[in-house]
Amino acid sequence: MRKIKLFALPLLLVLVSIMFVGCGNKSNELETRIRNDYVTYLHSQGDTDVVLADVQILKIYGNFDGVVVVRFDRPAFEVVTTVQVGGVDLVFDNSNVAIVWQNGNFFDLQMAYENGLLSIANLNAVAEKVN
Repeated sequence: MRKIKLFALPLLLVLVSIMFVGCGNKSNELETRIRNDYVTYLHSQGDTDVVLADVQILKIYGNFDGVVVVRFDRPAFEVVTTVQVGGVDLVFDNSNVAIVWQNGNFFDLQMAYENGLLSIANLNAVAEKVN
C-alpha cells in the first residue's frame, strides 16, 4: 500500500505539470495568432514596416467564446482615457485602449458591443480588470 502511494504522488505531479504546460501552449498559440493578425491589419492600414517582433500584447482582458479583448503595446498619449460602452466605464491609464479580436478581425469596443460580439456581462468582466 505504501509503495502505491509513493508511486502515485510523482505520477500525479507529472500529470498536473503537463496540464499546466498544455494550458500555457494554447494561450501562447492564441496570442501568436492575434499578433500575426494585428500585423496583417496594420499592413492593410499602410503601416507595412511592422513585423511580428514589433507587436507585443500588454494584456488580454478576456476571451469570451473566441472574442478576445486585448491591449497592444502601441504609442499613446499619457492621459487617462475613459471609454463608455453600453453604460460600462472602462478607464485606461493612457490613450492606448483595448480593442477586440475575433477570427482575424479587429473592432473597437463600441463596435464589438453594437455588433453583439460583447455583452454587458463581458464588458463588466473587462471593467473589473481594467478599472
